[in-house]
Amino acid sequence: MKFVLIALIFLRGSPLVAKELEARMLYTRGGKVWVHALGEDRAVSLGPGDFARWSPDGTKIAVSRGTQILVMNADGSERRILADNALRKDGSNLDFMGNGKEILYLGPGRRFHIVHLESKEIRTLDLPGTFTGEPVLSADGRWLAARDKHDLYLYDLHKGTRSKYAEGCSPGVSPDGSRMMNNMGDHQRLAIHSRSPKSTQQLRMPSGQDDSHWDNHHWSNHPDYLAAQGEKGPVGAYLVRISDNYVLRMDRSQRIQYPDLYIDQVPSGSKTEINEVPKSLQNSETLTVRVRLVERTDPGDPEDLKDYQHALAADLVETLEDAPGLPRGSKVLIIHWVIRDRKRLSPLAYKDKGNLLELRDFESLPEMQSKRLLQDLGELDTPRFWLKRIDTQQAPGPQP
Repeated sequence: MKFVLIALIFLRGSPLVAKELEARMLYTRGGKVWVHALGEDRAVSLGPGDFARWSPDGTKIAVSRGTQILVMNADGSERRILADNALRKDGSNLDFMGNGKEILYLGPGRRFHIVHLESKEIRTLDLPGTFTGEPVLSADGRWLAARDKHDLYLYDLHKGTRSKYAEGCSPGVSPDGSRMMNNMGDHQRLAIHSRSPKSTQQLRMPSGQDDSHWDNHHWSNHPDYLAAQGEKGPVGAYLVRISDNYVLRMDRSQRIQYPDLYIDQVPSGSKTEINEVPKSLQNSETLTVRVRLVERTDPGDPEDLKDYQHALAADLVETLEDAPGLPRGSKVLIIHWVIRDRKRLSPLAYKDKGNLLELRDFESLPEMQSKRLLQDLGELDTPRFWLKRIDTQQAPGPQP
């Protein structure tokens, strides 16, 4: 069986998501604007658009579509056209001003223009040089990061001055204006530059993610969180925590573009993993049923998996007897470790006459759903169970 690496991070119904981190990812895909709340099953379409950015308070969304600049509420309602002279050169062409009452966008003459949400009056920023896109503003509206082709600049809008700080793409400035960022040439590393004292931190797209590279980073409203677009893979939407290089794919959507992350609530006190299992689920009920193997996931070439610290496999089985919620003949996926602490485990010893398995509902184990899983995409809708015990001498590995 050919396998595909996917990330299962859908924390369906988990109270931990709201308790630990509340976030909404905004992106475009297929000519439409989408928003996905962390912990929800799927993204919601908000209508047509090429680029979209959150307002500073997360209640409105700025949208670029063709030559039009629009604004709408966070749920897609009250959509209004504000301007019709926008340009598109390199990446996203707009961002909200810090006051939340105006939108900055790339317009005629490759200059940045500002349109007021209520009056629709347009003014041009008097800044040195020209631009090709990717504007990002600090929360107070003083600092602007933008690009002119591959040159990245930081502008002080109070003084009307600029300084080149890097070459590449994904320019950005932190909400407090103290740091800038840029995607580095290999598109696997992101540089975070502090202005005072001067220093540089590098983030990296971790090995084992669904996408091996990243692009189109955008600083969220929170100084420790970024949005990133995957590259050289399914092109997913990623949440990035700067302080510890934590990276989480938000949903199953593919071929997304130009994400923007809004953080509604962050954990208080010390950090905990976003997908740590709640104590109320650590002793969830088990299911015992006899099954036969239908198709085993082939973990593939060990060389391809050498960088994985942990990995799971999903085998397709058929039940040989009735069980609660699973009549005889049901097809289910049995998920188990194949790599644990960088050690490749022996294959499960399925018997020709079937095996008696002790299972737990995989959906009740959110701490497992961000692990790398080797699985055939054609079986995504099949019920999934975590293998707790099998009636052979083969141990499936440490239990969560």
